Amino acid sequence: MLFGGGPGELGVSFVVIALAGLYVLLSSIWKGNLQRFAQLPLLVRLAVSFSIALPLMQLIPLPPGLWQALPGHELRAEILSSLRAADIWLPLSITPAETAYSAVMALSVFGLFLSILGIPTDRIRSVLLWVSALIGLGVLVGLIQVFTAGKALQFHPVMHRDALVGFFANKNHMGLLLACAIPLMYVLAEKRIVASNAAGLFLAVGFVAIVGLLVATNSRAGLALGVLAITLVALRRFSAHRLRVVGFAGGVIVASILIASFVPVVDDLLSRVGTAQDDARVDFLDRGAPLIEQYGVVGSGLGSFTYVYAPTERLDWVTGAYLNHLHNDYLQLVIEGGIAGALAMALWLGALMQAAMRLKMQASGKDVYQDEVRVFAWLGAVIIALFLAHSLVDYPFRRMGTLAILTIATAIFLFPLLPRISTARSS
Repeated sequence: MLFGGGPGELGVSFVVIALAGLYVLLSSIWKGNLQRFAQLPLLVRLAVSFSIALPLMQLIPLPPGLWQALPGHELRAEILSSLRAADIWLPLSITPAETAYSAVMALSVFGLFLSILGIPTDRIRSVLLWVSALIGLGVLVGLIQVFTAGKALQFHPVMHRDALVGFFANKNHMGLLLACAIPLMYVLAEKRIVASNAAGLFLAVGFVAIVGLLVATNSRAGLALGVLAITLVALRRFSAHRLRVVGFAGGVIVASILIASFVPVVDDLLSRVGTAQDDARVDFLDRGAPLIEQYGVVGSGLGSFTYVYAPTERLDWVTGAYLNHLHNDYLQLVIEGGIAGALAMALWLGALMQAAMRLKMQASGKDVYQDEVRVFAWLGAVIIALFLAHSLVDYPFRRMGTLAILTIATAIFLFPLLPRISTARSS
């Protein structure tokens, strides 16, 4: 997050993140964390391994006769033939540099995943406190951005200005991060909430503050995810009254909209929610259909969307806005990864479902350790759910600042399935 939320292009920030990721990966392997990885369910290991292998496979040089025969690569072959450069070995990816970027980021994320798997349970809370501190720092940066009308702390040449974006270029990514902060705050304060009504009131005030920050991001998706996160927290806190919680949440949302409509900045955000059907993102099916038809078998290469989209863009779609992603991670993965990309999604869906079923089957008993890690597993599950929902209208899987949070969430979600590590052993 400190390096712009994870750059989407090559540059100094990419080099710094890549070197840090390489260090974390090698140090995690040196500490024997691959043994922890081997103790995870088979589907989880397959999903992780295949996600790393996918961009690497797309970079393997292929003989001319093979890559020219790939479905969807006819235009590529025609252009290179006209330049008399078709008789060379080329990888499957149309944009090897961007796919190599994806491969490096995948290895970095794997290093982070291994490092979290290898920490003792009593240090998970410390990791979550560091995450909270980084989010808080991002909020501080964002408030300065808002109060200076976008004139200060702008880290990207192209970004959402006059909004609370923190280290990111995209306000929706900051909105997702703030939504993740809601269950994170609850887990860190849950024990105190049970023991003290004052702590519960303090947490409620914190949630209201986060909703205010979400309004400052001017992100419709972020506001919706924030409401979803608060509802999920309430369902956990008042598990015996779930129907009442859902009804109360609906009433609060309606009342809040009516009251907040008198506040100009909120009224502007709500008016944008009402015109969401005019957003280009709702056309992702139409915009992605020609690309899925062309590249849906073998893919165009991870990171290649911008390059393959331009030739298929209709004139009536062209605006002043630059479409850097399809704003639907699932369809874009099929375009860039083909059948292999769809397989990766299926493996992850199966892995998460299998892990959830195993967690549900575990007897609660009076094991303090299991009770502790189940709290973290619940937090991980909520953050994963927020990411899956946001990926329908955006691309949170493609920025390291958000992907790092998802990686930590996935690791702590799986923690109850692993043997306990003592602090003494880890040191």
